[in-house]
Amino acid sequence: MKKLIAAILMIFSATLAVAESPSVTGGLSILSSYQLPNGFMASNKPVVQGFVDVFAKNGVYGELWASKRLVGGETAHFGNETDGKVGWLCVFYGVRCDVSVTFIDRFPTGTAGSNDIINPVLILSPDKCPKFAVGEICPFYKGELVYMMGGQIDGATVNRVGIKLIGKAGPWSWTGILDRGHYQTMLGSTSGNVWNAEAIGGYSVNRNWSVVASVRYIDPSEIKDGGISRVTRIIEVVGLRFAY
Repeated sequence: MKKLIAAILMIFSATLAVAESPSVTGGLSILSSYQLPNGFMASNKPVVQGFVDVFAKNGVYGELWASKRLVGGETAHFGNETDGKVGWLCVFYGVRCDVSVTFIDRFPTGTAGSNDIINPVLILSPDKCPKFAVGEICPFYKGELVYMMGGQIDGATVNRVGIKLIGKAGPWSWTGILDRGHYQTMLGSTSGNVWNAEAIGGYSVNRNWSVVASVRYIDPSEIKDGGISRVTRIIEVVGLRFAY
């Protein structure tokens, strides 16, 4: 576990070290709850989440992401989490590809256990999307493998298709996302579809800082698993973003 975390941090640091004038973005948000894309409620209490991304000009990037419960300690509804991601953005025959691998250190954080996840992800979208007056609309596909370390908990595959609407007018920006994903555990014990809708609005305070707010709606009611919370809205009460 420690060697894996060290390797992720080393690759993340190397991305920053070898890149020519790398771009750095990050943010901090408070959410009313934390629900996973498959509908499982990670924390029904407020959490604070933050991230830092480093992008090199060759498309290689690294990300550190963390979540912390604001109410109560670590319980079965974990809420506390630390992720490390390395990836590559490229364009191949007119298709924008985002290939990444994330190590997810879940409850209890900082220790090796079957809750931890290795998460390879592939995202495909057109390099050039239809444009309108103040933005563009893009279809996308996202496929991922959820590999549970330790093998004590069933892993899963998730395949999503959806559309993303991105717009900007003056200091204001907005993003709308609608997708439908199929969730299937590797042992076949749980499967079904999940609807996800998200609206994000932002206001640029200056060149480097912006304030964002979002509302996300997840409907996992088609998943045949009684242990999953069926419908939950997640509200990002307040968020800050920076870019350099």
